[in-house]
Amino acid sequence: MQILFHFPKVVHENFHSKYNGIEWINNPDDFARWCEGITGYPRVDDGMRQLNATGYMHNRVRMVVAGFLCKHLLID
Repeated sequence: MQILFHFPKVVHENFHSKYNGIEWINNPDDFARWCEGITGYPRVDDGMRQLNATGYMHNRVRMVVAGFLCKHLLID
């Protein structure tokens, strides 16, 4: 709430404007491999396989897996 109050632009823009020009790849094949846990990155794959098998993922692994999706695969 504090960030939205003091920086309302974040609703439609990045907090740091230098990131507004990022071109997202949004490759459906990469997304499918990420969902199935077959990216080739063991920590990411283990997290996604655990999620698919149990419906649970530890919060630290969740941060790694989510960061991989948006920062490495450039899928928004």
